[in-house]
Amino acid sequence: MEFTKTEMGLYAAEIGGRQYEFSKWGAGEAMDTLLDLASIVGKPLGAMAQGMDPAAAAEKRVEVTIDAIGTIVEQLASQVGANKKTCLALIRKLATQGVLCEGKPVTSFDLHYKDQLAHLFDVLGANLEVQYGNFFGGLAGAFRIVGGRPAPSSPGSPSQPSTSSSGGR
Repeated sequence: MEFTKTEMGLYAAEIGGRQYEFSKWGAGEAMDTLLDLASIVGKPLGAMAQGMDPAAAAEKRVEVTIDAIGTIVEQLASQVGANKKTCLALIRKLATQGVLCEGKPVTSFDLHYKDQLAHLFDVLGANLEVQYGNFFGGLAGAFRIVGGRPAPSSPGSPSQPSTSSSGGR
């Protein structure tokens, strides 16, 4: 996803043919949200980290087996089930807080994303990239699935936005 930084300091991107803008959260809000995210995805990420070759990880050349992905998905599903209220609150927050669509605040989660769950996840991903792109860096591009196709290259950090906008994800 490519972002442009607006004159107002927002990060803009086209998602599903609509223009979205995201404002960066303050440090406290970002940390609070990051801790909630960690409570949900920490255990699955820990499972993935077990058995990694430290030298390969240091070189950002980590291989993940198909079996490991199954374990990660199972653990993620159990964490989501155990933390359903937190998950829903995070989804609503990432989809609405500081989010503009076509220049207007997204104030009603239910109305804005009704019958558009795939679009919702595109918006969530974009906001995660804006809020934490410089924190997580190239994590997504560091992994490749053994026996599968390589993961796509990690997008650039929105802390250094591009000067052009691309359509879709």
